[in-house]
Amino acid sequence: MPQVVSSGAVDARQMIYASPDGVQVLHILTAWSSPEVANQQLQPFSEELQSQGFELQKEIRLRNDEGQEVGTAQILAGKEGEEVIVWTDDVLFCVVDTPKGYSVDFFGDLPY
Repeated sequence: MPQVVSSGAVDARQMIYASPDGVQVLHILTAWSSPEVANQQLQPFSEELQSQGFELQKEIRLRNDEGQEVGTAQILAGKEGEEVIVWTDDVLFCVVDTPKGYSVDFFGDLPY
């Protein structure tokens, strides 16, 4: 994602996963120079989604294996049955965009 790298990200990738039954999941993973910079991406992105009609459903503080807080996740629901989770995790800022009912499972199964 060159446009994200040109705005300051160290790296940025966009992946689309498709299940055999046709469910598609969009996953955007961006890496930033520090946790502070990664955390700065969350609020504007969430606000942009809310301006498009998404409603914030839940906010979760993320912790590492040692119990230290490493980021925040927000779950947002769209009026057309879409769910989006945006989160930070150390230097990462990530997005998962799925049909309703799939985002939490996908997010929970990620290896990072």
